[in-house]
Amino acid sequence: MIDKKGSQKRLGEYFERTHNQLDYPNMRLIWFDFHAECKNMKYENISILLDKITHEMDNYGYFYIETSK
Repeated sequence: MIDKKGSQKRLGEYFERTHNQLDYPNMRLIWFDFHAECKNMKYENISILLDKITHEMDNYGYFYIETSK
């Protein structure tokens, strides 16, 4: 998500409150400050986030339906 300082913190807290009001027990919100974690072009640090969401990604599914008219 975003960092926990300044205006981004306020936005993150709003996302968090909204998320908590939803009834999606299998969906979680993760704070992740991309700019801080990946500064100086250390994009390999995105693995920190990926490690946190691997379980959800492995169990991700979708539903698709196409109807003809």
